[in-house]
Amino acid sequence: MLNGPAVANRLADLLQHSPPREARAFALGAVAAGGRARDVYLDMLAPALEEIGERWERGAATVAQEHLATAVVASIMATLAPSLEEEPAVRQRIVLACTDGELHELGLRMLGDFLEGDGWEVLYLGAVTPAIALGAYVAEVNPVAVGLSVTLTTHLEFARATISAIRERSGAYIMVGGGAFGGDANVAREIGADGFAPDAGAASTLLRDRFGEQAS
Repeated sequence: MLNGPAVANRLADLLQHSPPREARAFALGAVAAGGRARDVYLDMLAPALEEIGERWERGAATVAQEHLATAVVASIMATLAPSLEEEPAVRQRIVLACTDGELHELGLRMLGDFLEGDGWEVLYLGAVTPAIALGAYVAEVNPVAVGLSVTLTTHLEFARATISAIRERSGAYIMVGGGAFGGDANVAREIGADGFAPDAGAASTLLRDRFGEQAS
């Protein structure tokens, strides 16, 4: 069973205290035992990283341990990503980016993997994307949607500026997510976003429902 907190906490312990190969073997073993790659992302990798982040905040993990955990999870994702491919439901283009100042990008990368598995053309810009540069890029590549990730509440004003820069040059649907919103869609609306999702799984479902072939 993948969705128990004990499983994610066990992976967090391995990421923090054991050689990387042990964390990789534990996560990949769940798929070998019949689990879905998507469930490993949502029920193991994401909550394990969240736990590591919380340990860092309370002084129970070091910056180096947090960075190593992030790198190991990224390597696990690289192995699992091809297993996410399904019958393409969406043949559209999306731009994914973190706002200016935002360094935490792995959750957004998870969404990118899910969307590519759904058939999207994903243009992934990653961390610390300046608002003006992103607005210009969106106007250039003309996606149907833009996904923005914001982890820290102190970066919400950057997100607002980014959304404004996109609106000036594009009519793309703008979806946001990340820890900065505290699970509250009202915060997303207040800064001008069209949609909000609490995690990568919910975001991919929302976008599939809105832009999938059945919705066209």
